[in-house]
Amino acid sequence: MTSHDKRYLPVKFLQAEVEALAAIYAINRAGLLLLQAEMSALTTSPELKVEFEKLNGLLAASKTSTQEYFAGMLLIQTVSQVEIYLVEIVRATATTYPKKLAKSFKLAEIVDFSREELIENAAEQYINELMYKRPSEFLGEIASVLSINKEKILKAWNAFAALKARRDVGVHNAWIVNDIYIRKVTEALGVCPHIAGITVQPTLTDLAESDDVARQVIRSISDELKRVHG
Repeated sequence: MTSHDKRYLPVKFLQAEVEALAAIYAINRAGLLLLQAEMSALTTSPELKVEFEKLNGLLAASKTSTQEYFAGMLLIQTVSQVEIYLVEIVRATATTYPKKLAKSFKLAEIVDFSREELIENAAEQYINELMYKRPSEFLGEIASVLSINKEKILKAWNAFAALKARRDVGVHNAWIVNDIYIRKVTEALGVCPHIAGITVQPTLTDLAESDDVARQVIRSISDELKRVHG
C-alpha cells in the first residue's frame, strides 16, 4: 500500500485539519501573550517597557499602535494557515486521484520521471495555478477536486474570502481600503461595509473574530470531506 493509496486519504485530511487548527490556536495564544507582555512591561519590567516604547516610536509614523501592529501580523498568519490547509488537502486528493487533474504529459516528462513523480509534479503545478484564482473560482475548483458540495461550505467560505481580502489589502496597501478590496469583499458578502481610503488595520478583538472565521471554514470543509471520503 503506497502513500497515495486512497485508504490513506481520510488520515491525511484529518492530519491537515489538526495541524491547521493547532496553528490557528497558537496564533490566538500568541496574541494574548503579546498583550500580557505589554501590560507587564508597564508595571514590572523596565527593560521590556523601553523596548515597547522604541517600537511605538517606530510605528508612530504609520499611526499604528503596538497592539494593532501585532494583530495585523497575526491576522496575516491566520489566513496563511487556512491556505496551507487547503493546499494540503488538495495535494493529498490530487496525488491519490490524479485523473482529477486532467493533466497531459510531454514525452520527455514520461521518459525522465517515474509515475509518482509525474503525479506529484502535476499536483504542484495545479496548486500553483489554483492559488491565483478568485475565491469564488477557487471554491468551485476545490469542490470539484475534493468531490464536496460547495453549497455546504459557502457561508463559511464567503466569510473567509472577506478575511482574505483584508489580509491582501494589509500586505499590499498598508491596510488602506482600495477598489480591489471593495470588489473582493462585495463579491464575498454582497456588500462592502468599508469605503475607499479608510483603514482596516485589525485590533486584537478583530484577531479573535478572524480566528473564528478561519476555524469555521476549516471545520466546514473537513465535515464535508468526512461525509464524502469517510
